[in-house]
Amino acid sequence: MRLALYLMCLILLFVFVNSEKHFPIDVFVDVIMDIRKLYYSAATVIFAHPGDDDYGDLSITHLVHTCIRVLGRHYVLTLDVHFGQLQDLFRYYHEIVQPIIIVIMPDFEAYLEFVEATNTYPMSFAVWFVVFLFTPANDTYDPCHQPIGNPFNLAFDTQMLVLCHNEDVLQEWYSVKGETIKVFDLAKWEDDLGFVLLTTLSLYNRRKDLEGVVLRAVTVRDIPISSSIGTGNYVGSLYGKVVDELMDSLNFSLDVVSKLDNHGMWNSKNNTWSGVMNEIVSGRADFAITDMSMTSFRMRYVDFTLPLIISKNSLFVREPAICGVEWLGYFQTFRLHIWIAIVTLIMIAPFLLSFMKIYYESRSNVDLISDNFLSIWGIFCQQALIVFPKCSSLRLAYFTIFLTAILIMAHYSAALVSFLTSCIRILPFHTIDEFIADNTYKLIVIRGGSDYDLLSDQSKRDPLNKDFSTELMGLMKKESELPETIIDGFVQICNDEKLAYMILDVLKKSVEMKIPSSLISFLTLSKTKLPFSNLEGYVTDGSYKLIVMKNSAELDTVYTAKIPVFSKMRGLLEEKHFPLTSSDGFKQICERKNLAFFTTEVFKTTIYVTCEVTYIESGRMDSLAMALTKGNPYTHLMNYQ
Repeated sequence: MRLALYLMCLILLFVFVNSEKHFPIDVFVDVIMDIRKLYYSAATVIFAHPGDDDYGDLSITHLVHTCIRVLGRHYVLTLDVHFGQLQDLFRYYHEIVQPIIIVIMPDFEAYLEFVEATNTYPMSFAVWFVVFLFTPANDTYDPCHQPIGNPFNLAFDTQMLVLCHNEDVLQEWYSVKGETIKVFDLAKWEDDLGFVLLTTLSLYNRRKDLEGVVLRAVTVRDIPISSSIGTGNYVGSLYGKVVDELMDSLNFSLDVVSKLDNHGMWNSKNNTWSGVMNEIVSGRADFAITDMSMTSFRMRYVDFTLPLIISKNSLFVREPAICGVEWLGYFQTFRLHIWIAIVTLIMIAPFLLSFMKIYYESRSNVDLISDNFLSIWGIFCQQALIVFPKCSSLRLAYFTIFLTAILIMAHYSAALVSFLTSCIRILPFHTIDEFIADNTYKLIVIRGGSDYDLLSDQSKRDPLNKDFSTELMGLMKKESELPETIIDGFVQICNDEKLAYMILDVLKKSVEMKIPSSLISFLTLSKTKLPFSNLEGYVTDGSYKLIVMKNSAELDTVYTAKIPVFSKMRGLLEEKHFPLTSSDGFKQICERKNLAFFTTEVFKTTIYVTCEVTYIESGRMDSLAMALTKGNPYTHLMNYQ
């Protein structure tokens, strides 16, 4: 659809270039309106041509002003700029919908002026349509047919269509490495048919060859850059396989410039990033091959691929040593229909015995029934009869009842023992609110992750407001004590019963085989009972301190999320104990009591945790993706693949 609209516009401009015929302004405006409707419905139409405020080609100026006047009747925002004014449009970069810029070049001087204007201009800012209205002499350089270098500062994702003077081929210009221009013949003019497409390939199918370009990559130490390395880490191997596939299909290579310990944390004092984020933002690396959490704050500074992993964020703690008694276990030994049969037997047996005694005793029926009720209850309570009957039929009846009661009680006793001896773990909180209120557990997150940033930033914005993030930060361990890896966080909570680990569920699963102890989360209450079942209960309980991995997405969430429960979690944070990794975080909750580790579930499954831990659901979903420099020209291509 986009190409068709461009071609319609080019047909009209082609007539204008061969100015033997009158240019139909109204039809040209209709084409622009169709482009806006089907390409970018809110796009601004910008006419760019040579000259300045006091000079300009009269015919071009008349054409542009006439188009602007007609477009104004359709409530279309238009702009008329000279080449020297293009830099003023840069202030709207990333703030407006991609505009459509029509570039008119009447002569070679205009070409040189446009080259100078776009020397440092971000050409991916707009959709360009360049029309050359001149043909150089035979001994003069032809910039349209034989472009040298990259005069227009084109990038890989630049969308530019070019029509040379007196030519019938519509060309697409872009640059792979930024050094030379790639020219692709997109359509050809036919007198009877108009422009006919020369290809059926889509935009990124035409541009899927990066010609061996070398991308500078940065990664964390526990994430392999290739699937052939094989570390047994689910997350790491997944990213390695994705990178291998991208390198093979897009024909590019990687130069790993650094391997760091953490993903990166925002320093509000000097407004800088640390870790992997610092490498990307500073421009020292183009591509981050690691499980970067996609937070809105990070997206201000870097681009992300499509999320490779989407997981819940949970709070993990070590299983408490204290066991609770399940009082309903006394009634869970038998199923409901068996209890009904036993009660029915106890109710019917006295009537049957009374009916048999009527023939042998001359007592009232009421007395017989009441005595027999007491006798039957005594039998089932393992009590002897006061008087054993002499009649053989009554003896047989009592013996049958005795035998039945013994069998029932034997089975009941055996089943009851198994119910009452099973250990049911009990935590003093069930929600995040209870976790914060308990104030006995510390909190850890992965050091260098986004979770710490979210909690810290929110608490620093309003330190006097005791919201969710502020209270969680109060439970957070010190930053130097946070785990550096996923497994470190689980080791911590295995060694500390009063430690909670906040992490994504999928990350927990990736190291689950390496976790050295049993864990409890807010999702597994059917197996292990906690005093809280969600984040609200956890915060309210407050007995568990909170640790979050440094520079992690979970830490960003705790610090910056405006949800009240996350604001309260900041009060439980122990910044000095913040782990650098998930392993450190789980290690802390294994070593300490009343400590919670806020992290992603997938981290726990990729590491070995030394103790049994449990977790509660935070209610937050996290997306993990690879990061690229802001405005990277290859981002859309990688997402397309």
